Amino acid sequence: VRVRLDEYAVQTSSLEQLELSLPFTDRVLRPFFRGVSSFLLRRTPQQSIERLRHDLLVAGNPGNLDVSDFLGIKGIAALTLSGLTMLFLSRMIGFWGALLCAGGAALVGYIFPSFWLRSRISSRRKEITKALPDCLDLLVISVEAGLGFDGAMQKVAEKWDNPLTREFGRALAAA
Repeated sequence: VRVRLDEYAVQTSSLEQLELSLPFTDRVLRPFFRGVSSFLLRRTPQQSIERLRHDLLVAGNPGNLDVSDFLGIKGIAALTLSGLTMLFLSRMIGFWGALLCAGGAALVGYIFPSFWLRSRISSRRKEITKALPDCLDLLVISVEAGLGFDGAMQKVAEKWDNPLTREFGRALAAA
């Protein structure tokens, strides 16, 4: 009986064992990512942070990113591209040439996520424009059938799943 109980008993672990039991991403990558994002967040003007927050909201909050996450992605992309450029080009064109190319690669890595976000905004606007006529038709029909405007919005949000109806749902949840 003692052997069986020992098999099921909770084994006490040291703090080091508990820490090492976490996945690599939680132990190493996530703290590094948070450090880079907090560094960039402190050095970004408040106006740019608010504009980025607005852009993320207009893009539909892709991947549930907030401003610090997005700035972290920009920083990691810049560091990764510049590091890879230095690694591959330092033997081919020399240190100073590779350093110059790495600076350009860091700039591209920092700017590319913003272009990606702009393309997400553009595609979402197109999807909303495409869904608008059908949503307006169902809104009008629902209101004419006796539903209130909130009920009609709820009906539209239940009927379809597109960016416009998700915004309707979000507006209803906020109310």
